[in-house]
Amino acid sequence: MGFKKIMAAALTAGMMLSFVPAVSMADTTGWKKEGNCWKYYTYEDGYVSNAWKKIDGTWYYFGRYGIMVAGVKNYQIDNKYYDFKSNGECLTLYGKSRLEPGWNKVITSGVGYNSKTQEAAYSYSWVYAEENGDLCRGWRTIGGSKYYFDNYNGVMYSCDTGGRWIDGHTYWFKESGEMVTGWYYGGGYWRYAGSDGVMYEYKWLNEGGKSYYFDWAGRMLCNVSNYCINEKYYSFDSSGNCINPEGSEKPFTKGWVKENSDADQYSWYYIGDDGLPCKGWQKIDGKWYYFSAHGNMYTGKKEINGDWYCFKETGEMVTGWYRYQKGNYEYWVYAGSNGKLYCSKWLNSGGKWYYFDVQGIMLEDAKNFKINGIYYDFDASGACKNPDAKAKKITGWFETDVEFGDPAGYYGKAEWYGFWYYYDQDGNMYTDRWLNSGGKWYYFKSDGRMVNYDDYYIKSEGKVYDFASNGVCRNPYNGRPLAKG
Repeated sequence: MGFKKIMAAALTAGMMLSFVPAVSMADTTGWKKEGNCWKYYTYEDGYVSNAWKKIDGTWYYFGRYGIMVAGVKNYQIDNKYYDFKSNGECLTLYGKSRLEPGWNKVITSGVGYNSKTQEAAYSYSWVYAEENGDLCRGWRTIGGSKYYFDNYNGVMYSCDTGGRWIDGHTYWFKESGEMVTGWYYGGGYWRYAGSDGVMYEYKWLNEGGKSYYFDWAGRMLCNVSNYCINEKYYSFDSSGNCINPEGSEKPFTKGWVKENSDADQYSWYYIGDDGLPCKGWQKIDGKWYYFSAHGNMYTGKKEINGDWYCFKETGEMVTGWYRYQKGNYEYWVYAGSNGKLYCSKWLNSGGKWYYFDVQGIMLEDAKNFKINGIYYDFDASGACKNPDAKAKKITGWFETDVEFGDPAGYYGKAEWYGFWYYYDQDGNMYTDRWLNSGGKWYYFKSDGRMVNYDDYYIKSEGKVYDFASNGVCRNPYNGRPLAKG
């Protein structure tokens, strides 16, 4: 709901009333300090971004967000490197096409912004220059250790990039950039690489009289039971050692069976009288469950044959009201006696009306939500505030809630975010169109939503414009060309 609160504060008072601008365009030209960063505004383009600007005889460079580059060396711009004083003055006006031989610390990803410190944020990388100044690319052995440098910009791979797929194999790199061999702890798991650096995946390792196995992602298995490898089942202790290295045929006995399907995941199965996992709908001890084509029990929200159902963590099918939870998020669903969730459907419960969206999620704290051409409001409990609402003509600024995020509920809660629209006096929605309101410019996309984020490309004009979170365009006159690449 954060976006909605911001929009309410920034737009409700300003837009619905007079849109009186706080400052004139002339007041925003020239230098302006924002937090601990400097920007430069011009009347024509808003703030200067991704461009050089000569000001009072001195050259400055402004990054993507209009932040002046300052106090850094080897800042890469168009394959050349520049040094800047702390006041932003460029020391190497024509740039360096070659770097000093050996290791060099450079900035290749531009300048960002740290919202906590309100300072410019630079992302540094390491490159290695040959004797002639050319950057190393691909594999290189330096000081007896192997490194890999990106073929595009020469940046050294390191641990912060995780495992990298190179020439058909996965490799890992230490913080220093050195290629990993042998045992390595990365990404929260133990891994192993041969002397050639290739990580073990789908592969056994016998060492010190013990057997270890690495899954498809190169993760060593530990604390895992009933893990299937080539139709045999293995178990691994907390150290990763396999306790039955010869494998075993799984003793299929009737009832519930817990089986690991990954290094950190498991599934439940139910074995029938025939000794095989049950599939599809099954009624067990008076409760309904659903099992996939592979036999694993469903939990959470699932779509089955075009209908949505919800299953508890125990696998039991939900009927009636149910507060579905996924991680730190939760929301209400309602299922009939047949288990089918109410989707795009009203429910009268306790004399109050509730509505469930296309994926079965009850609307909560939603405003002007459009249902069959009529706009309804819902309070925090989900009860409709105006169940007898009638269609009305809309003019001027209008905010409506739209489902956004994760409607299926696989990863978290579906959110209802406020989006702003504009209708002319005849009730026609603004689409693909600019609006000047109170001396400020706004733009509306093809679906009518007001643009409210940086770097929006307007195809009809072939230009990129920057918009603040309240929808005001920062460079409404000329925009800037779409960056190449």
